[in-house]
Amino acid sequence: MRRQYKYLLCLVAGALIGSLAFWLISRYRSFTHADKFDQVLQLIDKYYVDSVDMEELRTNLLPYLLGALDPHSTYIPPLESEREAQRLEGQFEGIGIIYNIITDTIVVDQVFAGGPSETAGLEPGDRILACDGKSLLGERNNQDTITSALRGPAGSVVRLSVLRRNARRDVSVVRGPVPIQSIEVSYMLTPTIGLMQITTWARTTYDEFIQHWGALQRAGAKALVLDLRDNTGGYMNSAIAVANEFLQEGQLIVYTEGRTMPREDVVANGEGMLQRLPLVVLVNENSASASEIFSGAMQDHDRAMIVGRQTYGKGLVQQPFTFADKSSVRLTVARYYTPSGRNIQRPYEQGSLSSIEESLMSVSGIKPVGDYADTLSLTKQKQREYHSDNGRLLFSGYGIMPDIFIPQDTAMINAYAARLIMSGLMQEYAFYFVDLNRESLREMHSVQELLDLLAQEKSLITDLAAYAAERGIAQRPQMLRQASRRLQLQMYALIANHLFGATGFYQVITQDDPMISSAEQYIEDNYHTQR
Repeated sequence: MRRQYKYLLCLVAGALIGSLAFWLISRYRSFTHADKFDQVLQLIDKYYVDSVDMEELRTNLLPYLLGALDPHSTYIPPLESEREAQRLEGQFEGIGIIYNIITDTIVVDQVFAGGPSETAGLEPGDRILACDGKSLLGERNNQDTITSALRGPAGSVVRLSVLRRNARRDVSVVRGPVPIQSIEVSYMLTPTIGLMQITTWARTTYDEFIQHWGALQRAGAKALVLDLRDNTGGYMNSAIAVANEFLQEGQLIVYTEGRTMPREDVVANGEGMLQRLPLVVLVNENSASASEIFSGAMQDHDRAMIVGRQTYGKGLVQQPFTFADKSSVRLTVARYYTPSGRNIQRPYEQGSLSSIEESLMSVSGIKPVGDYADTLSLTKQKQREYHSDNGRLLFSGYGIMPDIFIPQDTAMINAYAARLIMSGLMQEYAFYFVDLNRESLREMHSVQELLDLLAQEKSLITDLAAYAAERGIAQRPQMLRQASRRLQLQMYALIANHLFGATGFYQVITQDDPMISSAEQYIEDNYHTQR
């Protein structure tokens, strides 16, 4: 009897489940592709086992939706969208400092000349303890919360509690416009060769370029090395404007074409001032988008020698669409092509997981890792051939293949050195060194003076290793000796950055740079004016 009862109970349960399934299928059997997405969200809202923030769910789905199209169509949340817009516009409104977080305390690293903080009397080395009465100490304060506290509309006042040389003081800063430079590094590499690094293609880049070139020219520059390594792109029009300076009238710079966008050619107007200037462009695996447009135009017209490693391969054009909450969507609307007809977009499978992951990484600012140098021979296989104006063979596929290939040099680094560099402890130690010796370091008037002084600090790297050991990175004496030159350059560069900014860091860290050496040698060998 008991077995019959269990059997009957199973039959009833099955019938109920079947009836419910039939009811659900019947109720929603008229779903169309147009409304299926909304219907699924309605089902979740109505039947899901737990309560769900539907607005948050919709927002979280957007990167996956756009990532199914291609790696570069993406959704950007409001705060990130605002910061990206400020970066590309070339300015933001705030107090005008560069800071580091050292053991949960905000430390002023640099004060922008002529900016609000300099006017108010802030100095490098100051510890910012509180902002408008709210403590900024502790691990709970991250870069987002700190930046939000310090930035604000021009004309507004922020009251800072500051610790300077063990004395606490209050400083009121009137916020104002603060420029974001896309060209911070510009100096004479040799008496006749100038070097300039463009870190991003902002709206202000062309004006900055003209200003910096003028300074280099007055210093005697007759050739230019333009460093686009790790420049991931920005405003295409800025790259076009700089390219126009080097090309002759009527030469094609780039053309774009899409399903709803007819082909549009962009040609040089012939008014560029640098049409005969010897030029070398440095690129690597993180040079992308607008940097590839510039490099491709120079290469196709035999206008510059491209030195370095294969570029990233971003040949798609995104158009931004901004929503009321300041979030935005960047939607791919066209492909761009170099003058010879090359589209350099790296291969991707529409809707593949890798495309979605790459889209999500672009939102979070994470860059794909890996050395593309190993793919050089593979990339040259089975590709359509293109030719430059002078008949040089060019290769399609993804990215711009350099004319002079320089492989990545890993000889000076090992696992121990990499861990020291990635840990952030070198930045901490560099700050403590500068802070401890701030008065004597103020007497340094050039990078070379600083290097001469640091050369006398024989125990700097071993002291660093001991400092790191106290914080969990065990000492490895043999590996320390093997990587001592790399660690020494890194430490010297970090110290130089505190005193001379980005140019100081760059001049030190590139002392053994094979790409710069190759560029310099190429100019000296091919242009008699440089000898």
